[in-house]
Amino acid sequence: MHAILSTHYGNETSLQIGQIDAPNIGPDQLLVKVSAAGLNPVDWKTLRGDARAFSGWWRPPHILGADFAGTVQQVGANVSDYQPGDKVFGMVPAFKGGAFAELMAVSPDNIASMPQNLSFVEASSVPLVALTAHQFLFQKTKIHPQHHVLINGCCGGLGHMAVLLAKACGASVTGVCSTRNIALAKQLGCDFVIDYTQADPIKGDIQYDGILDTASTMTFANARKALRPDGVFSTALPSPQNLLMAPLLNRFRKQKEHALWVRPDPAALAHISTLLAQHNIHPHIEKAYPFSEIAKAIRHCKTGKVSGKLVLDFTATP
Repeated sequence: MHAILSTHYGNETSLQIGQIDAPNIGPDQLLVKVSAAGLNPVDWKTLRGDARAFSGWWRPPHILGADFAGTVQQVGANVSDYQPGDKVFGMVPAFKGGAFAELMAVSPDNIASMPQNLSFVEASSVPLVALTAHQFLFQKTKIHPQHHVLINGCCGGLGHMAVLLAKACGASVTGVCSTRNIALAKQLGCDFVIDYTQADPIKGDIQYDGILDTASTMTFANARKALRPDGVFSTALPSPQNLLMAPLLNRFRKQKEHALWVRPDPAALAHISTLLAQHNIHPHIEKAYPFSEIAKAIRHCKTGKVSGKLVLDFTATP
């Protein structure tokens, strides 16, 4: 099978397209033929060596990639919920990787049935960002229709998915973005849009039930004045402070600070699949690259100017 291979830490120029043996599956695994794989900043940051404590000290995962969508080819003897031919989407831990390949062995805990309204390219862009947004909306903020949430970076990969899921729940959303993305923010469903080049999004009279900072431009200390007394502040870019100290301090305050740490969650992913299908929600894909153009795709991702998501299409030709 074809796969995008990494042999040492570095940048996108160190990746190679190669042929390797297809993986063998165990009794509790499935073999999935990957049609498309989502590209996330964590992929190139892992390749760069930013998380060696998780990805391996001496070399990165041989195959990168967390998000994928494809078709079940084979199931292990103990797998009963899926059959060959089923369309699935899912994620593996980004620091372990495996999605940038034509075939991958996964656990049922990594996947859910693909939303019927999405293509493989669209579905592959969803799991990592949607599971992160789901954690903020459903586990931390406990979203309901009377809530009003602020999404900082509302047109990025995570931010735009948080907007889409919050609107599916009937909540009000204020999105924060740059001038060039105002039209997209409105298209996504934001009730209010703040251009951060023109105004400070956390100065004003509005207080929010939840604030999700995907852009790493806010702190809990500064944002809490824009939170309701029992509001929640979450960041997708953990620091030692919010990973270690915040859980302790949260015991003594009504306003809460949380760092979001995404992991495979089949029940949450199934809920996401249902929401996307029921509300006919489509993720915003800025560009789908043939998998052979992985270096170009990573360079695009590194700009930090991506609206929505980038995807590697394993069915496309250069």
